[in-house]
Amino acid sequence: MPPRTIPARAKGKGKGKEAAGTSQQPPDVPSNALDILHPAIAAEFEESFKARLVMKPHIFDKTDAVHLHLNEVVELLHAQRLGSFLSTKDDYHEDFIRAFYAGLQTGTGYMFRCSIGVRTYTFEACHWETVFRMPLPSMAFKSWHDLHFDPEFDLKDFTTSILKIDRPLSEDEHVTSGMIKHTPRILHWIITHILRPTNSGHSRLDRPSIHLLYILQNKIHLNWANYFVKRLFHVRDSSKTVALGYASQVMKILKFWKVTLPIVPLLSPSAAQEFDSATLSHMGYRWDKDRKCFYFFERKSKTRIYNFDVPSERIHVAEEQPDEEMQDAPETDVPQAEANTGWGEWVPRRWSPTNYVPEPTAPPFAGGTSASTPNADITHMLQQMEIVNKERHEEARYWHTW
Repeated sequence: MPPRTIPARAKGKGKGKEAAGTSQQPPDVPSNALDILHPAIAAEFEESFKARLVMKPHIFDKTDAVHLHLNEVVELLHAQRLGSFLSTKDDYHEDFIRAFYAGLQTGTGYMFRCSIGVRTYTFEACHWETVFRMPLPSMAFKSWHDLHFDPEFDLKDFTTSILKIDRPLSEDEHVTSGMIKHTPRILHWIITHILRPTNSGHSRLDRPSIHLLYILQNKIHLNWANYFVKRLFHVRDSSKTVALGYASQVMKILKFWKVTLPIVPLLSPSAAQEFDSATLSHMGYRWDKDRKCFYFFERKSKTRIYNFDVPSERIHVAEEQPDEEMQDAPETDVPQAEANTGWGEWVPRRWSPTNYVPEPTAPPFAGGTSASTPNADITHMLQQMEIVNKERHEEARYWHTW
């Protein structure tokens, strides 16, 4: 990408209202926060970057995801070889991020240059693996440009396939995240908050986000290093109303370059910016520890929905149910972070709770009489406990070898 030249214009003094998903810097920030700004781009920074909003970084951690029984999501992400990019949570300063985007000069393939301080730094192809544990893909990996001409991708057909209820879409109907199934909805959260972050409209599915969702769902290998380089320059060259993203990742790159950063207060990603049990509850999903699967709790009708396509899997709850806390997976079921931080060694477990297909029989909480005797129920329960304990013991031995 060639260097750009932005003609000087009169500086505006208007202040916009903060957009959703953005952060405001704490008051009384020392003025030396912009000491890392390259002198040659000071005028351009004042004109085009000084007032731009910076999006709060979000985090999706693999270990936390396994605790939340999201093995299927982790397996799909592992196929993309994204390394530690999704779990990066470095502290940041908004002016450091603005100075970085203002200093971006050229970008080709996996490489880009950036003028910071009095130097111009280069992020080489090999640095993606060094910094983010993201190995460079082979020729089999597709670029974002290639995927625009993917003959197998049909926007309407794929969108229909991920809806909770199988029905045709009208021509002018807008699909939102609340209309799609469990796994696609979590992947969409990752796309709109981390991979292709936006500062608003997180619930709406636009064509680029649906295309990325199609890539993740079908384990299509994307050249992510090249994609992120293109995104950096796309955001840089967008209008002033487009917020700057990848704050934690940018800080990690600045530290890798060993840029001398002024001593100023930094912002830390909060717990609200991490994908956790509260995020799942906000989406409406709960974990049934007895059936070892997720269900969607429809508050208005007080209904537990285990499968939107099977009427018998809609269980009406007579009384109001309080929000249930997520049931964590045992520690023995979770891979050690030190040995598996980069996601590169991930091997999916033999079963995934999200793939669990419940039997078409009413669970105990559904009410009604049971045809089995109490002794038979107790015997069955003991047998199930023995099976679960055996599985946990085997899983503990399995993860210990990694």
